[in-house]
Amino acid sequence: MRIVALIFIIFISTYNFSNIIIEEEVELKTDFIEVDNNGFLYVVIHDKVIKYNPKGLKIAVFQTLGNKKIYSLDVSNPFKIIAFFKDYNSIELIDNTLTTLSNSFSFDNFSNLQADLVCSSNSGGLWVLATEQNKLVKFHSNFKIDFEQSLFDSNLTKPLYMVDFAGFLYVLSENKEIYVYNQYGVFQKTIEVNDINSFQVDDMFIYYFDKNKNTFNTINKEDYKSEEIKVNDSLNIISIKTAGNNVYLKSTNKLYFAKMIEE
Repeated sequence: MRIVALIFIIFISTYNFSNIIIEEEVELKTDFIEVDNNGFLYVVIHDKVIKYNPKGLKIAVFQTLGNKKIYSLDVSNPFKIIAFFKDYNSIELIDNTLTTLSNSFSFDNFSNLQADLVCSSNSGGLWVLATEQNKLVKFHSNFKIDFEQSLFDSNLTKPLYMVDFAGFLYVLSENKEIYVYNQYGVFQKTIEVNDINSFQVDDMFIYYFDKNKNTFNTINKEDYKSEEIKVNDSLNIISIKTAGNNVYLKSTNKLYFAKMIEE
């Protein structure tokens, strides 16, 4: 059933779209959502991942052994997805069919490295942020350490979310800033944001949903100018992810699969 919904009340020039068509909605209580570059949605519910296509069709399910809670899911490379189990200080690699690629890998094997965040590296391998040891560690794809960098220069505390895009690592901190590091783990700058828990990055912009203000925000990476769009209050949205013209909206107990429609 196609439902026309004026989700975005204020016009956003970045997209040049005036409204959104909700094509499907699913009754489901979720922890968080992620989206890959192909427009597939990944829904995390404690120890389970459900993959949907852009039309809202369920196509795969992954569930951990031992009821291990999934803290984060990096889908930057949909053929090598990283499921991070923070309580167990370990990860599992999953392919695009949500089939396990490897056994659980523990960071306890590296001088008791205590990972706060883990994400895929644009150059291969993965990044591990460990504030207890005050360092950023780059691993090769074979789980050998490539290099380490101290976090002293950036004064990063209480990290919440991390993603690598085009040779730069973006780390969201609880103090409402995104810390940016280069491909060698060297601190570059900070970008101020609102009170958020995740974001997305592309060539030109940083995107995030501010659930306190109920707005979808964009930050231009060149001049750091920001725009915000008011979201329809009646939908009770708490998270938004986009991929191309696909928009995924998460409320407390619903998922909305939508398309942005050109004027």
